[in-house]
Amino acid sequence: MLSEAEQLGMVRTYTGAVLPSLCNADGHLSARACMGVISDAVPNLLHHLRSDRTEVKRRIGGAALEYRFCYRRAPQAGDLLALHSGVREVGSKAYQLCHWMFDLSTGEAVVTAEAVAVMFDLDERRAITIPDSARQKLEHFLVPELTL
Repeated sequence: MLSEAEQLGMVRTYTGAVLPSLCNADGHLSARACMGVISDAVPNLLHHLRSDRTEVKRRIGGAALEYRFCYRRAPQAGDLLALHSGVREVGSKAYQLCHWMFDLSTGEAVVTAEAVAVMFDLDERRAITIPDSARQKLEHFLVPELTL
């Protein structure tokens, strides 16, 4: 339920209506559009990871390695959705994100997702150890009890 996400301290990363253009032939939010909503929302959680420009010595980005989705109810055109996101775990190179998508009219979770992501050196094109400054910022949003 939406109240649980708020109590856990998950961050609201998206609010929007399900537009007909985002729906499949049955009038439900398509899997592709669902992934798009989450993908578009991730920067709203991770924007705080950007370092001070004086600290930046290399170009660092991120890459999602894996996503898992649990579709609980298919959102329909016209539904108003909210996505809440949090960090479940931070390792040396990878971290796990959880996203819970809610129908705002009922507070019901309609889609939940987990992702495994890495920080990525954009010039060397490889995963890197998460810098201490980024680790501290990720840990600020840590909610270890998050599940799919």
